[in-house]
Amino acid sequence: MPKKYKVKDVDRSELHIIHYLNDPDYKLRILTCNHPVPPNRYNDRVEEHLRVTGFYHVSQIGIVQCQKALVNALVERWHPDTHTFHLPIGECSVTLEDVALILGLPTDGLPVTGMTMSSFEAIEAECLLQFGVAPRKEDCVHWKFLPLLRDFVSIGQYSWGSACLAHLYRALCRASRYNCKEIDGPLTLLLGWAWIRLPYLSPLPREPRSFPLANRWRNWERGDRRYRYLKLDHFRKAFDELQEGQFVWVAYAVDRVDPNIIPPEIYMQSVVWSATVSLVSFECIEWHATNRVRRQFGFVQGVPTQEQNLDKAHGEVLTGPKNLNWVTAPSHSIWVMHWTNMYHYILSELPIPSQHPLDSYMNWYRSKFGNRLSLSNLVGEDNVGNEDMGAGNDDMDEGNQDTDEGSQDMDEDNEEHEPHISLPNPLPQEQPQSSNPFVPQTQFTPSFPMQQQYWGMSQFETGEGGSFSQLLGFMATDAAQSQYGHQPEFMPGRYSLDARYPGHTSSVASGGFVSIDDSSRSEMECAADTPEDNVKGYNLRIDPPRRSANRFTPSVFKKAAKKCKNFVKDVKWAMRK
Repeated sequence: MPKKYKVKDVDRSELHIIHYLNDPDYKLRILTCNHPVPPNRYNDRVEEHLRVTGFYHVSQIGIVQCQKALVNALVERWHPDTHTFHLPIGECSVTLEDVALILGLPTDGLPVTGMTMSSFEAIEAECLLQFGVAPRKEDCVHWKFLPLLRDFVSIGQYSWGSACLAHLYRALCRASRYNCKEIDGPLTLLLGWAWIRLPYLSPLPREPRSFPLANRWRNWERGDRRYRYLKLDHFRKAFDELQEGQFVWVAYAVDRVDPNIIPPEIYMQSVVWSATVSLVSFECIEWHATNRVRRQFGFVQGVPTQEQNLDKAHGEVLTGPKNLNWVTAPSHSIWVMHWTNMYHYILSELPIPSQHPLDSYMNWYRSKFGNRLSLSNLVGEDNVGNEDMGAGNDDMDEGNQDTDEGSQDMDEDNEEHEPHISLPNPLPQEQPQSSNPFVPQTQFTPSFPMQQQYWGMSQFETGEGGSFSQLLGFMATDAAQSQYGHQPEFMPGRYSLDARYPGHTSSVASGGFVSIDDSSRSEMECAADTPEDNVKGYNLRIDPPRRSANRFTPSVFKKAAKKCKNFVKDVKWAMRK
């Protein structure tokens, strides 16, 4: 067995999962996804307060079900040394632009940092001060954010979007280690980024004109059941074979996202989206490497500078006594200051781009990271990924039995599953300051055929979903109800999916859909159910398809078809007589 390493060894490349993919114990590793379910609907009286704090838009995000196989495939491509995903077409990453548009969080402002204390007495006093009640000792969670939430007027001054992105980066860095068993963090952001940038690998969107953009896939599993059963080897192979034109570099131009649905306060902060800067959230320090993903901002990509070394600040955890002011901590103060000077690090176009800079970059990229780009070959020929869904979305076949029993509400189902550091140069050689800083793109040439842009078209009528909050602990329990609009015979842009559109019967009571296509039933019935991830309050696994409350189940249709067949035979026999 490989040697055990400490949690803080997140930068050691030899610990990366790709070095263990040829090991039978690791090549089918599926991380547990700690994907929290939004709680109950907030009182309408707090809506104005949410708008003041900047949390209103994120509070409107509904339930976006996790796709564990896709998350695991992305983790395999993430590299902590560069803070980017390594794909055959080059490096890419989740940026502040994605946070602002997918979650609707504020991105410009003060760093989210301050004092942390380890004593229970401190959290008890803080809770009594803010809420009038205090939790029991066994019910505590870390209270580091509470002091920043005392004054509602001041809450909006912080860059909550950069803190959110820092925690996603930290989760990806930890999960990329071979011996990691779970991943947490804002997985809705990761999934939304992947589905927007790789539309041919996304489920069918249910609300394409909603904001935040994460709501495009609110309750997607109700209308695209087959997508739930795609496995790790499917996404791994798709990434191996990814070609230029399939990845959407400039994803938020007007021909993809209607600018009228984006609130003005979101666009007002766009100036910082391209900054190559540190991301700060108390002990968590990560690196926003936009200089390595310039194409995502419409710029020419050249060979980037050396990877940024965050030293001891990268991998710091809050286990044990941590009575620190992270603003002045020796390992963190330099990075806090770097964020406050973010305007000096905004990307700008090269004044005189070199000849064929992208070719130079791709040659450099393949020569340096070529061994990281084809992971299916590392796994080997004997890929057992097709045996069982057991290691991935294996726990979702409970609802595929032919039964007329009523189903519980979707929300009830979800609750059950429940040293010396040098600052980077403000003007690195590859991006000298000029008079052309990054601004959000309004027009661009599509990077893949327009017929594949099904995710940006209104293929469904807008549902009647309620309001939700994933950040402050509030949400809506209103049942989302939507009907299928006109569907083409073939769905362009889908990858390795059945081109036929399966027939469905809708269940108003449960909001679900039951397929009457026998082929889809046989696919789903092969999944194995393991009840090992049940933790109340968290959706640690992808929920099983619910049994339809509609009496028109596939078995009923088969019986009806048999009766019709017998009736036709009787009529023919009578005519002969």
